[in-house]
Amino acid sequence: MINVMIENNLNLLVIDDERVVQDSLVGFLQDIGYPVIYAADGKEGLEIFKKNNIDIIITDLRMPRLNGLDLLKAAKRLSDSVEVIVMTAYGDMNSAIAAMRAGATDYILKPIKLKEVLASLQRTSRYQSLKREREFYRKKLKEITSRHEEEFGLQNIIGESPAIRSVIDLIKKLQETDTTIFITGESGTGKELVAKAIHYGSKRKGHPFIGLNCSSIHETLLESELYGHEKGAFTDAREMKKGHFELASGGTLFLDEIGDMSLQAQAKLLRSLDEKKIRRVGGQKEIDVDVRILSATNKNINLLIEGKKFREDLYYRLDVFEVKIPPLRERQPDIPLLSDFFLKKFSRETGKEVVRISEDALKILVAYPFPGNVRELKNLVERAVILSTGPELLPKDFPSLNDHSRQSASGLDEEDLKLDDVEKNVIEKALRSVNFNQVKAACLLGISRYSLIRRLRKYDIA
Repeated sequence: MINVMIENNLNLLVIDDERVVQDSLVGFLQDIGYPVIYAADGKEGLEIFKKNNIDIIITDLRMPRLNGLDLLKAAKRLSDSVEVIVMTAYGDMNSAIAAMRAGATDYILKPIKLKEVLASLQRTSRYQSLKREREFYRKKLKEITSRHEEEFGLQNIIGESPAIRSVIDLIKKLQETDTTIFITGESGTGKELVAKAIHYGSKRKGHPFIGLNCSSIHETLLESELYGHEKGAFTDAREMKKGHFELASGGTLFLDEIGDMSLQAQAKLLRSLDEKKIRRVGGQKEIDVDVRILSATNKNINLLIEGKKFREDLYYRLDVFEVKIPPLRERQPDIPLLSDFFLKKFSRETGKEVVRISEDALKILVAYPFPGNVRELKNLVERAVILSTGPELLPKDFPSLNDHSRQSASGLDEEDLKLDDVEKNVIEKALRSVNFNQVKAACLLGISRYSLIRRLRKYDIA
């Protein structure tokens, strides 16, 4: 008695010119539950294959009209998914080898032994299942990559101003390379969007884009997040975990807000970048990694280096190319384009028919300095669309900007007011708090030392 595990959904085609095969093999396969079609020679078998959904062909190699090798080649041309098992006599192994090279999955020696046929079928069906599963995930990955290209591609960096066009032109060049890139810009300018545009336009786009915000993770957990850990490495390490370096294998690792990384973590990162190897927390084995590193910060990295808060050698390792993203106040001509882009996006997402922004509302938007940059504009338009009651966004739909507009209209120049009436006191307070160390004061104020010196001269601060 033969115990079998069968795939009842597989359709078989058996091709052989010997009657004994039809009587024994076909009958056996049908008895154990396989749907089987029989053909007496290769030509008949090929015609049946063309008209039926066949998963596996079991064919003799020596047949009249069309031999098994030619049948195999024809079937493979018609379908990549069909698997072929060839039957051959012991003395004709050269033909079996030729068939395997032509794409046969397995071979069976004659005279046929039913146990061997069944074992070959089970091997072939497992192989076919794995191949189909691989093909399914390959197509799924291609769909996801295509969707991400559409969502995060270069076309989503909106703007025609010279400031942003120079950034776009640089990104196009960097997409063709595999170099390390350092992205700088104020908070809300779109540093992650730039990183994704670089990745999804590069040769690594079919592999993962993994992002990590270094400022949002406690220093004690950052090492585990980056490099992973072995089971039992620390109290809560109940199982092995891969880190972001391994998860990004073949793709891109984006380290956002890297200026907030501790010096100890910076030292380990530098070693990993130089050696292209990592070691999980609690592990002994070094693991090769193939990732492209993109990093970003909204801080003045030179001030951090001067203040001994960022390693200069790591900075030079990361800053092979720097991409500086301009703040929105330096690209005012792009505000109408960005506003329209966000209007269409949120109108579509909310199902509301808001089709335009009025001229008066656009004037208010263009006049606003946007300290929160593109992110602030996006949030303002989203809120306005949600609260809107008509097809057009009006000045009343931007209440916070109306307050700014009224203040400007009253004759108060807010920038002069901030600099002249407040800034001197803020600078003096900062200097006193760091014992008049200019480097530390500049870092505390979030400006460069040159900017601080210029203001010291302007306000005649000794």
